[in-house]
Amino acid sequence: MNVRGYLLALLLAGLAGSVQAVEFDANIKAPRAASGADLKARYANVAARLTGPNAVSALDAVRDRALAKERIDARYMLGAMVDAHAPLAEMEELGLKPKGDGSYTVDVKAHPEWHTLSDSLVLMSSPNFSLGLESTLIARGFRPEDFAALRDYVETHSLKNERDQRQLSLLLSASKMAKKLQKLKRLDDTFMASFFYQKEFQFAESGREWAAGLLDALEPQAQRVLASYLSELTITTSIAPTATAEAYKQEKALLLRPDLEQLARSAFKEGRL
Repeated sequence: MNVRGYLLALLLAGLAGSVQAVEFDANIKAPRAASGADLKARYANVAARLTGPNAVSALDAVRDRALAKERIDARYMLGAMVDAHAPLAEMEELGLKPKGDGSYTVDVKAHPEWHTLSDSLVLMSSPNFSLGLESTLIARGFRPEDFAALRDYVETHSLKNERDQRQLSLLLSASKMAKKLQKLKRLDDTFMASFFYQKEFQFAESGREWAAGLLDALEPQAQRVLASYLSELTITTSIAPTATAEAYKQEKALLLRPDLEQLARSAFKEGRL
């Protein structure tokens, strides 16, 4: 499930600007694929919508929340199957190549659905990356005012801060529910899977929303120039199994800490782990 570290690694500093509080929802269950064939069908549907004959444009796909959720869910299901070392021979047709050690590489050039424009636009959230591209983008058709708009968006919309606040809010609300369930002896792996999934979803969705906002800050021609430039970047990606049981154990212990809220808020406010 591509675990992104343990909980305290999410308690980062720097809350600024407008952010969205996210509450843990016990009714949202982690998606699961019934088999490799089921997973392949789900990925093939996403691929068709992104790259097939009737696919949406790359720019429109960034703004398509429903399509993004399909892709996030499929990726989460894949992660769960990789963690379980389930056979995934069916997925080779869609660009997933086994390395022989339980991990996989992905042929992004042949199967661009594995790395979309939204994924690439998130790279622009790093000022060191985006602000070093002025001459490159202007040479490709950006006007100075287009780059000024890009720079203003990057400087005034911190994706890191948005993600940190969402994860902090999710953590605190999940901790309250976990403590209630623990008293009832009902805190189980289903709860933990739901929590991990919701973290993954919010991480990905906040990136997509940031990317859509960046596009909206630019004129149509500048959007196309930026999309064209990013489409030419060399991207490599791989998927490896994670120790799910150990991650559940560690994060469950953190959720149940009696001082977690105080610890989390203090760490977040002071900018320390």
